[in-house]
Amino acid sequence: MRVIFLILLLAASACSTVSSSLQYTEGTEALERGDYQQAATLLEEAVRLDPGLSRNHNNLAAALFELGRLEDGWPHVRQAVLLDPSNQY
Repeated sequence: MRVIFLILLLAASACSTVSSSLQYTEGTEALERGDYQQAATLLEEAVRLDPGLSRNHNNLAAALFELGRLEDGWPHVRQAVLLDPSNQY
């Protein structure tokens, strides 16, 4: 029983990471083309799905800054650096 639960837990985690990567990629593309609202929406979902990835927080902060939402962006800058002090995104 424990083995089945562990397998299901690992599978769910992998799906979340894959979804996060898709949201991150699409959000980053929107950011690069200047569609900041779409970028913020997609990157917020990436952060929700995988809050442990520095790049998700970093790019969400960039989108929020571009929208003039500085107070919303700063916590994500902080989290990005806490997760990866050598953050070069």
